[in-house]
Amino acid sequence: MVRTDKGELVLVWNNNKKVGSMAQNRRCLNVGYSPDEGRTRPIIKVFERNDENPEERFSYPAIIRGSDGLFHVTYSLRRDRIRYATFDLEWLWQENGTNS
Repeated sequence: MVRTDKGELVLVWNNNKKVGSMAQNRRCLNVGYSPDEGRTRPIIKVFERNDENPEERFSYPAIIRGSDGLFHVTYSLRRDRIRYATFDLEWLWQENGTNS
Protein backbone atom coordinates (compact mmCIF):
# COMPACT_ATOMS: atom_id res chain seq x y z
CA MET A 1 0.00 0.00 0.00
CA VAL A 2 1.10 3.58 -0.62
CA ARG A 3 -0.08 6.96 0.56
CA THR A 4 -0.85 9.87 -1.77
CA ASP A 5 0.19 13.45 -1.05
CA LYS A 6 -3.29 14.03 0.41
CA GLY A 7 -3.01 11.01 2.73
CA GLU A 8 -5.26 8.70 0.74
CA LEU A 9 -4.30 5.03 0.63
CA VAL A 10 -3.94 2.98 -2.55
CA LEU A 11 -3.34 -0.74 -2.20
CA VAL A 12 -2.98 -3.77 -4.43
CA TRP A 13 -3.75 -7.33 -3.27
CA ASN A 14 -5.28 -10.67 -4.13
CA ASN A 15 -8.90 -10.22 -3.13
CA ASN A 16 -9.85 -13.89 -3.27
CA LYS A 17 -12.71 -15.57 -1.47
CA LYS A 18 -11.90 -18.27 1.04
CA VAL A 19 -12.97 -21.84 0.45
CA GLY A 20 -12.79 -23.54 3.82
CA SER A 21 -9.62 -22.31 5.49
CA MET A 22 -7.78 -21.58 2.21
CA ALA A 23 -8.05 -18.71 -0.24
CA GLN A 24 -8.95 -19.66 -3.79
CA ASN A 25 -6.18 -19.64 -6.36
CA ARG A 26 -4.81 -16.15 -6.87
CA ARG A 27 -6.66 -15.53 -10.12
CA CYS A 28 -7.70 -11.99 -9.29
CA LEU A 29 -5.59 -8.96 -8.47
CA ASN A 30 -7.36 -5.87 -7.16
CA VAL A 31 -6.55 -2.23 -6.50
CA GLY A 32 -8.31 -0.40 -3.70
CA TYR A 33 -8.61 3.24 -2.72
CA SER A 34 -9.28 4.59 0.77
CA PRO A 35 -9.67 8.29 1.55
CA ASP A 36 -9.95 7.68 5.33
CA GLU A 37 -6.90 5.78 6.60
CA GLY A 38 -8.28 2.42 5.49
CA ARG A 39 -11.57 2.54 7.39
CA THR A 40 -13.46 2.26 4.10
CA ARG A 41 -12.54 1.33 0.55
CA PRO A 42 -15.16 2.97 -1.65
CA ILE A 43 -13.24 1.93 -4.76
CA ILE A 44 -12.07 -1.62 -5.38
CA LYS A 45 -11.22 -2.39 -8.99
CA VAL A 46 -10.09 -5.53 -10.73
CA PHE A 47 -6.55 -4.95 -11.93
CA GLU A 48 -6.12 -8.34 -13.58
CA ARG A 49 -8.29 -11.43 -13.55
CA ASN A 50 -8.23 -14.87 -15.16
CA ASP A 51 -10.96 -17.33 -14.25
CA GLU A 52 -10.43 -19.56 -17.28
CA ASN A 53 -6.90 -20.87 -16.71
CA PRO A 54 -6.18 -22.16 -13.17
CA GLU A 55 -2.44 -21.92 -13.91
CA GLU A 56 -2.65 -18.15 -14.34
CA ARG A 57 -2.00 -17.03 -10.77
CA PHE A 58 -1.05 -13.51 -9.79
CA SER A 59 1.01 -13.24 -6.61
CA TYR A 60 3.38 -11.09 -4.58
CA PRO A 61 2.04 -7.70 -5.68
CA ALA A 62 4.00 -4.58 -4.80
CA ILE A 63 3.13 -0.92 -5.37
CA ILE A 64 5.05 2.35 -5.24
CA ARG A 65 4.26 5.89 -6.28
CA GLY A 66 6.85 7.31 -8.64
CA SER A 67 8.13 10.85 -8.97
CA ASP A 68 6.02 10.97 -12.16
CA GLY A 69 2.87 10.76 -9.98
CA LEU A 70 1.93 7.34 -11.34
CA PHE A 71 1.43 4.20 -9.29
CA HIS A 72 3.83 1.47 -10.40
CA VAL A 73 2.81 -2.14 -9.73
CA THR A 74 4.82 -5.34 -10.07
CA TYR A 75 3.53 -8.84 -9.47
CA SER A 76 4.37 -12.41 -10.33
CA LEU A 77 2.58 -14.44 -12.98
CA ARG A 78 2.78 -18.16 -12.16
CA ARG A 79 5.83 -17.37 -10.01
CA ASP A 80 8.01 -17.48 -13.12
CA ARG A 81 7.43 -14.07 -14.72
CA ILE A 82 7.21 -10.55 -13.35
CA ARG A 83 4.58 -8.21 -14.73
CA TYR A 84 4.71 -4.44 -14.52
CA ALA A 85 1.94 -1.89 -14.99
CA THR A 86 1.18 1.72 -14.13
CA PHE A 87 -1.96 3.70 -13.40
CA ASP A 88 -3.01 7.03 -11.97
CA LEU A 89 -5.79 8.16 -9.64
CA GLU A 90 -7.99 9.08 -12.61
CA TRP A 91 -7.96 5.43 -13.73
CA LEU A 92 -9.04 4.41 -10.24
CA TRP A 93 -11.92 6.87 -10.28
CA GLN A 94 -13.14 5.78 -13.75
CA GLU A 95 -15.94 3.27 -13.73
CA ASN A 96 -14.40 0.94 -16.32
CA GLY A 97 -10.69 1.67 -16.67
CA THR A 98 -7.87 -0.42 -18.05
CA ASN A 99 -4.33 -0.47 -16.77
CA SER A 100 -1.38 0.26 -19.04
